[in-house]
Amino acid sequence: MTNKTVGNKALTRYRDFSPAFIVLLISLLALFMVTHQINDRYHQRLMDHFNFETERVTTIIRERMALHGNTLVSAAALFAASDNVTRQDWAQFVGMLGLEQNHPGLQGLGYSVWIPGAQLQHHIETIRQQGFPYYEVNPEGDRENYSSIIYLEPFSGRNLRAFGYDMFAEPVRNKAMERARDRAELAYTGKVTLLQETSEDVQAGMLAYFPVYRNGTIPQTLEQRRAALAGWVYSP
Repeated sequence: MTNKTVGNKALTRYRDFSPAFIVLLISLLALFMVTHQINDRYHQRLMDHFNFETERVTTIIRERMALHGNTLVSAAALFAASDNVTRQDWAQFVGMLGLEQNHPGLQGLGYSVWIPGAQLQHHIETIRQQGFPYYEVNPEGDRENYSSIIYLEPFSGRNLRAFGYDMFAEPVRNKAMERARDRAELAYTGKVTLLQETSEDVQAGMLAYFPVYRNGTIPQTLEQRRAALAGWVYSP
């Protein structure tokens, strides 16, 4: 058999298979295009669902934060309406709010008093006379000014760990407390580990503050607000 004969047979076979190759190539190309379109539609549906869920959760968070904010403003109004809000007054007020049912996520509602350094010992003695003989402001140490959580409801369980804690001494809390004091508005911390957490299953938390000023009014200037500060109502 000559080379020419072999070449002719190979060419004939190639011509016989070439339509099949073309059909296969077109089929693969069509399959690729269809698969690409399906993937695009699938990813678009995923993105649409993600955007919907993000907006839904964001709306829930905004509504809940607004509810908590209004609660803190109401708590500050309690102090504005009374010359002396007692521990019992605070417990009754928070009890009426129904935190577990109406404020999911809140660990409690509290009041942190502002303590100029020169008044620290008098403050400690006053709280001890209220039935807490071992009360201290913590962390210990000499500072120009102090704060202390003196009311926190429910006053039981994990919340007892926060009693007497100086939040103003902790940098993340300090920034929010100063912002609330200086602007006379609601202020939130960044992420913190709440004092209520244990060493197991620690959850990230945040705190919201609203300032309480003496005489039941909001001073107009920055200097007046700092001078008139009585403390903060707050929620962890």
